[in-house]
Parts: sequence; structure tokens; C-alpha cells
Amino acid sequence: MVCSKCGLVISDKIQDTRQEWRDFLNTEE
Repeated sequence: MVCSKCGLVISDKIQDTRQEWRDFLNTEE
């Protein structure tokens, strides 16, 4: 999985931290 904003390759751990990433992405908006 790749972050559409920064191009960072996100590992399968996204399943465990998806809420944290949502908060991070929402902050970027």
C-alpha cells in the first residue's frame, strides 16, 4: 500500500494503525 500524498510505502501494519493514518491524512487536508 502506498500513501497517495507522500508516496510512502506503508506495510501491512496499516491494518493495525489505520485510524492513526486516517488522523494523519485528515490533518494534511
